[in-house]
This record gives sequence, structure tokens and C-alpha cells, in this order.
Amino acid sequence: MSHGTRRLVVHIGDIKTGSTAIQTTLARRALDVPGERWSYARFPYTLDHGYLAAVAERIDPERQNAAGRTVKAAGRLLRLNRTPTIILSAEHFANIGMRRLHTAVRSLGVSFTETRVVIYVRPHIGALNALLAELLKQGKYAGTYETFVERHLDGVTFMRKIGAFRRQFGDDLVVRPFVRSELRDGSVVSDFASVAFPGAEVKITEIEDQNAAASLRDLMRLKVLHGELEALGHSNRFFMGWALAQQITRDAPEGQVRLNMPRPLADKVLNARMKDARQFDRQFLNGKPIMAEALERERDACTENTVSIEPSDWLDADEINTLQGLARTVAASWGRTPAWHVRLYLSYVRQMMNA
Repeated sequence: MSHGTRRLVVHIGDIKTGSTAIQTTLARRALDVPGERWSYARFPYTLDHGYLAAVAERIDPERQNAAGRTVKAAGRLLRLNRTPTIILSAEHFANIGMRRLHTAVRSLGVSFTETRVVIYVRPHIGALNALLAELLKQGKYAGTYETFVERHLDGVTFMRKIGAFRRQFGDDLVVRPFVRSELRDGSVVSDFASVAFPGAEVKITEIEDQNAAASLRDLMRLKVLHGELEALGHSNRFFMGWALAQQITRDAPEGQVRLNMPRPLADKVLNARMKDARQFDRQFLNGKPIMAEALERERDACTENTVSIEPSDWLDADEINTLQGLARTVAASWGRTPAWHVRLYLSYVRQMMNA
């Protein structure tokens, strides 16, 4: 980077595209970039900038409000950090609304000569599968697979979503396919490093996947726990599901059944979104049929059988009873104080930083 140039790189996700691996690598400074000085400007005891995205979500693009002033203050803090390259990352940025995000990035990047907004896009079927697994993990969905696809199919219309980003950010937007064969060295971390530091030779300390997928049976166990806790009046269970999933996937045995879309639903997604995939390839991926071919491969990999996400189809009555009893015990120990949220989150950060 030439003398006097300052670059702000804002990684905005999308969800379930390796964001945790990128953020953990940055937080642990596991990138060695000869000749480059960079900073992952975050508060202590955090791994990402989700708190900043949450504030940006409340910005009023038409007039100044408290959220807008807060983001402007964050921009002034970044101005004081004279590191040539500063990186921010939060997958929630991608879901706060185009104009709000544009206003936030403009406020944050006011002292930079170059701003780069980076988003990874996962093929349609994989995106839906990953979102369902995440919602089950967090206790935010209790219906059937069929209802889920019907409810969320509209959300994987990438031309509309990424097209809106392009209209807001123009050439500052970098769109990358979350397809392993297209990622540099087959790694989203290496790929992101090549975007953040174009042309540089980046060395990355190997970090294991810290956000491995839970098995279908484990997701059903979490569903039982969440259901019982919700019945007991605990509406905010996000950190519990997240932290527990981290623990149970760490040393999980190989060969477990994973969440996999049934073929009839996959056919529906393919038929509904193939045109979107082809248009996306033409407009954002230089005409290479990356998304279209990935969508076909994902459909072919789907199970031909019906897939139930009802716990009683995977767990026996005795295990369900034990899990419900555990949930009641946990609820009794929580009481009504939110302090456990903080303890679980801090424990998670320590685990990720020291893994």
C-alpha cells in the first residue's frame, strides 16, 4: 500500500459463510502480512463487531439520531487509529437494511482513502440448510422442514439482495462465492486475506474450524432443551444453544447424520432459484457458472428420503425426559437475571482465543 493510503475493510458476512473462522483468525492476529500494518479494531472480550451492527440497525438515514451519532463517534475513534489497514467484521451487517448499512459505512470510513465491503454468498440450498441449522441451534424455529423452506425461500434471491448492495456501494463491494473450489487455497480465511491485502503474500497460522456443524441428532437435543426452556418463560436462550453446540461438536464422533434437505424440497429450490443463480453468475462472477453448477451439485447431494426435524423421530422418550429435566434444572439455576448471558459469552470468547 502506498504511503498515506488508508484502507477500511468491512466484512459483512453473509451468515454461515465462515465468518467465525475469519473473525477468530483476525482476533488472534494469526495473519502475517509482510510489509503491511493492520488492525482488527474491536473492544476487549469480543470477537466481532456485532455490537456495532446492532447500533447501525437503528440508524435513521433521513436524519441524525442517537444511533447515527454513536456510529459517527466510532468513525472518529477509527480516525485516531493510524494503522494503514483497519478491518471490521460482523455477519449481521448484511441484514440491517441497505441504506442504514451505507450510512454506517460512510460514517466509519470518513477518514479512509479506500473502503472495501466484502460479502461471501453461499449457494441457495446450502444457504437454506445452514440457516435452518443455525435457527434450531438458537431455539428460533420449531416447525417442519417444508414450512421452513416455504417461509425462507424468498430470502435466497441473491440478485435482489446483492444487487441492492451493488447499487449502494458500487465498485467498493467485493462479492465472493462461498464455494470451496473457488476460494483461495480452498479456505475462506485465505480468500478473505487475499481480498483485504490484494497482491500480498499472507501467511496464516492454522486454526481448526471453531464453528463445526452439529449433527441432526444433536440439533434435536437442542430443540428439546429450547422447547422446555421456552415453556418455562425463558425467551432469550441464544447463548445457551450457541455455547452448548460449541461443546458438543468439539469432540463429536465421525459419521453422524447431518441436516440435509430432502430431494423434493431441493428440486423446488433448484427450480425456483436456478434463474437467480445464472443471473448472479453473469453479473457478479464474470459469467462463470459457479452458482448454477453449485446449486445442481447441492441438489444431487440431497437425501431422497423425507427428513424429519421432530425430536421424537430421533430420540427415545427416556432421553427426551432427561433433557427436559436438565432444562428445568438449568432454568432454576438461571433465575431471572441476565448475568448468565455475560458469563457464557465471555467463556466462549476465552475458548476461541485460546483454542
